[in-house]
Amino acid sequence: VVLRGPNINGECLKYLSEMPRLRKLLIRDTSIVSADLLWLKDIESLDHIEILYTPIDDKCIDTLRGLSVWR
Repeated sequence: VVLRGPNINGECLKYLSEMPRLRKLLIRDTSIVSADLLWLKDIESLDHIEILYTPIDDKCIDTLRGLSVWR
């Protein structure tokens, strides 16, 4: 799944949990912030994530470490 553009925000991420076979996610040029990444924590199938040109900061590190990508 590719999420791209300034209209993509945290509200969009909550719908990804309805995709039980989601394996790859690219987040690019969005309005998503660090706290929004919590929506991804329950997606067990996720094994690849790329976040580019998106206003996240170091606060997201713990959230990212908890994702299935690292298990």
